[in-house]
Amino acid sequence: MPPQNVRPFDNFKGKPDMDNFRLYNNDGYAAVQNWLANFVLRKEFPGEKDGKLATIANLIVPMQAKEYE
Repeated sequence: MPPQNVRPFDNFKGKPDMDNFRLYNNDGYAAVQNWLANFVLRKEFPGEKDGKLATIANLIVPMQAKEYE
């Protein structure tokens, strides 16, 4: 088990690139990717279970990352 008294990230390694995150989030790519994932899922598992269709939810969260090398 990792030590619990150490912070999970180092503030000096990186931070979220909010400009590129906003571009990625607002350009529609994630929405199209989610639509396609749900399309494939429903082709593989047609019909309902307990009155509900199978669905994949899309969640986008900015994360700390190293600068691109």
